[in-house]
Amino acid sequence: MIANGGNVGIGTTNPSSFKLEVAGNVGPEANGTRDLGSATRHWANLYVDNLVGTTVASNEWQRILGALSPRNITDDVLLGATATSSALVKLTGTAGNNSWINTGNVGIGTTNPIQALHVAGQCVTGDTLLKRRRRRKGKNGEWIEEWEDVAIKYIKPGDEILTLDEKTGEFVPQKVEKLMDMGVQEVFLLTTQSNMRIETTDNHPYLVLEKQHASNQKQDKTTVFEIDQSIRIEDMKKDSFVSLASKQKSFTIRLTRADKKILLKRFYKKTPKRFGPENFALTIVFMIHESSYPITKIIIDKEYTNYERLIVSLIQRYYPHLTIVFQSVGKNSPAHEASFFTGLGKHSDSYKKQSQRYFANQEKKIGVSSNLKGFLTAELLHPEFTGIRSPHDLLSPKPYHKILDLSSKTNWVKVKHLKPGMTIATANGWEKISAIIPRGRKQTFDIQVAGTHNFVGNDIVAHNTYISGNVGIGTTAPANKLVVKGDGSSTGLMIGG
Repeated sequence: MIANGGNVGIGTTNPSSFKLEVAGNVGPEANGTRDLGSATRHWANLYVDNLVGTTVASNEWQRILGALSPRNITDDVLLGATATSSALVKLTGTAGNNSWINTGNVGIGTTNPIQALHVAGQCVTGDTLLKRRRRRKGKNGEWIEEWEDVAIKYIKPGDEILTLDEKTGEFVPQKVEKLMDMGVQEVFLLTTQSNMRIETTDNHPYLVLEKQHASNQKQDKTTVFEIDQSIRIEDMKKDSFVSLASKQKSFTIRLTRADKKILLKRFYKKTPKRFGPENFALTIVFMIHESSYPITKIIIDKEYTNYERLIVSLIQRYYPHLTIVFQSVGKNSPAHEASFFTGLGKHSDSYKKQSQRYFANQEKKIGVSSNLKGFLTAELLHPEFTGIRSPHDLLSPKPYHKILDLSSKTNWVKVKHLKPGMTIATANGWEKISAIIPRGRKQTFDIQVAGTHNFVGNDIVAHNTYISGNVGIGTTAPANKLVVKGDGSSTGLMIGG
């Protein structure tokens, strides 16, 4: 034994690194007779290359490339007990045997697992509507693109659905690779300023706009629209024009006298007084949906006294959070002028010039009467129906173009970090979140989408779950069969296969 400057060496003449250095083997005088430390005095860390349980080499543990594993690959790994039957965790090393975790429920992505294996994924409820593309050949051999709304739970691998290309801002179809039933989970209702709604788990990411251009901010403020008509709907001698308008935008519907006569004769023989207000309300619903304008409040001209409650109930059947006000909008209101000048444009050349001057500085849309009549007919035939789609799930020949401005910085943000007032991507452009509220536990689903790795659900752009042959916890790029990445700079657990 040599003492050197306060260090003690056994079998060495230069103990320079530790208070006690031993050059050789160290052991007790007999098997199982001595401890390293005690119940009240613990060593902080134990640094070893191999752990040997007995003198049999096959029972050793070894450290190779940072992994501690049994030297014999067929040995089991037991945690919590020495007997296989009572082990808390058993990872079997023998083919054909089962491994188990005997500690109750196991959670991945959740600290409160409610079943044997509870994986908390990025999910939406099963009734979330995705836009599925259908293509058919026209009379001249050209391809006609049509879209239908389909609940995510009915989507199948190979279906083409609407997604967002983040590089171009264009909405494009992409193939679904997988559909996943994610079980019953806690969900939240996310609502936008125009009453788009989606029920989603709190860890599902949505595309958030960090900074908006001034021009975009100005457009987003235009969420209050007025509604008026030129020639009342119940006037059977002339065409009617109903407009939804602000100072910057207008959407006008023309309902022809021929179509009005058909609707009156078919549905209102016994209740003719309801013809005007009821079709006025349903026309408003149609305009809100078809215009794709972000709308939080509508101001309706007071034309149907004593029928306000009927009009409100019909509109709020589709848009329950929309603010509805009745007041005299006046002849100078945008809605009155839009309906009036649209009607003028159907007459003499001088009137057409007045109409062209009025719409010169305004974004104008005009609806097709035949589409409106089809919608009104469907809704009157099926008053119990509470959605915008046709009750027969008819295809909508509505094309999607490059409409989303991605010139500002964007990020995918989980619902748990979203707040009212933040701006998210939708199929109709950027919209602010108006509310996020809990909705209890519901059945949830998710999909894997090729290429863009997102989907449009209930017109809101949502990220999908990315799946490869490997499983990652805390990472989207697992290089092994199971990779668990902790909060620090190193990997918490990696099992390669």
